[in-house]
Amino acid sequence: MNKDWSTCTYFWFTAPVVGIIAVLSVIFPTQVANMFATAGEVIYTLGDWFIMWVPCVILILCFWVAFSPLGKKKLGGEDAQPEFSLFSWISMLFTAGIGVGIIFYGPLEGIWHLMYGNLSKLEYLTPTERAHNAMSTAVWLWGVPAWAFYTISGVVVAYFAYNKHTPFTMSAPIQMAFSNHKWNNWVSKLTMCLTIITVGISLASSLAMAAGQINGGLRYILGMPTLQITPWILLAIFITYSLISVTPINKGMKTLSDWTIIVALLIMAFVFLTGPTRYFMMTFVESIYNAAIGSVEHSFRLFIFDEDRYWINWFSMSYWIWWIGWTPFMGIFIAKVSKGRTFGEMVMYSIFVPAGFILLWFSIFSGFGILETVKGSGKLAEIAGGNYQETIYAMLDMFPLSWLTKPVLAILFLAFVTTTIVSGCISLGIMTGKDGINASKPKILIWGTFMSAIALPFVLSGRIEGIKAVGSLAGAPYMFCFFILIAAFLKMVRRDFRERSL
Repeated sequence: MNKDWSTCTYFWFTAPVVGIIAVLSVIFPTQVANMFATAGEVIYTLGDWFIMWVPCVILILCFWVAFSPLGKKKLGGEDAQPEFSLFSWISMLFTAGIGVGIIFYGPLEGIWHLMYGNLSKLEYLTPTERAHNAMSTAVWLWGVPAWAFYTISGVVVAYFAYNKHTPFTMSAPIQMAFSNHKWNNWVSKLTMCLTIITVGISLASSLAMAAGQINGGLRYILGMPTLQITPWILLAIFITYSLISVTPINKGMKTLSDWTIIVALLIMAFVFLTGPTRYFMMTFVESIYNAAIGSVEHSFRLFIFDEDRYWINWFSMSYWIWWIGWTPFMGIFIAKVSKGRTFGEMVMYSIFVPAGFILLWFSIFSGFGILETVKGSGKLAEIAGGNYQETIYAMLDMFPLSWLTKPVLAILFLAFVTTTIVSGCISLGIMTGKDGINASKPKILIWGTFMSAIALPFVLSGRIEGIKAVGSLAGAPYMFCFFILIAAFLKMVRRDFRERSL
């Protein structure tokens, strides 16, 4: 095997790149936001024919892992015991991966697909059929396929780290699996560099999203339509996640994740019980069908002859690349917190528990948004087309005790984004630390600072295209590394099967 660079060396190669982007974001916020949005549009237009069906393939691969002999193997050896309770483990998996997004897009996703999606423009569809399609699209983009991306990345990292005793890095699988190939040395190093840069940049999208949403909440709650304090909110978020990041996982991250998921469950249960409960249950049942069957149909529908393909680019395409951009830090984080679990457990719990929660969440929040648009006053749709960050707060106004639930929701945004950024900072601290196993606290703080700086232009502009672009554009070059890592995993597993060590 070619000798890999030390993880500290990677820091000195990648930190200047991310740091330069961070500095430019602070000095030229408008230009940087426009650059990301333009570049994202080009990538989405060129890659749709390939990316759209990849989630289905990844999901099949995850099932294969779960039900193969590998699925019965424990991470860390047969005597390894889980470090966290089942609830805490699932809470960390969920809140690290997609938390802030489901609140931000909760009521918006269904309304936007209903109002602007490609399917909504088909004249022969009835309003009811458009509503069904909107809900089906939302479930497809946020459900099982998204978690399959994260899970397979965790499987790859865990397999090499626990079974082959490599560091928790993205270069180690390539170094080991392709040791006889001349190209493996530079490809593994390039993969590691792209991994670090991708995580450092893509997580800025969550920061921008959360800061804007908290500002929108304060604006709506206080009745101050011109309130614009998002830079200060970003600073508050930065201080919060910096403090949590340097706290041991079993204290800071675990505690925050537990309480975050409990509060999210309470808000969801409150809306479920005080709203049209029967309608929510019917929507949830249909969502299960859409997740199982509709996802395949959506994955192979490209709207080839549609003149306006804005929607498929800025939603379907941007989401998939966005999720891939998050796989490096999610893979490392899932592997780190899953010691003592079997590969089968990791696959099934990492996919279906969070995805099941999301199906219920979107059935309630997006489902209500669609219902209010189709059969109600249309107020939520009007807000979603303008000050969209206020949509979920306006929705809570339609339920009892909104004076309590609205501020709690704003705090929940802070908690969700904190857990996401903390997991990313910890992963970066591991990848650029001294040994590739333990996180470097000074570097955790450096990466956290860079993320906030990159988020600044999108906080100032408020452009949803810019927020999505910074999240997904960083994942585009890493996408090829993602496939190489899967190839490395399959090669080594096949060798183990042949040697009957599995």
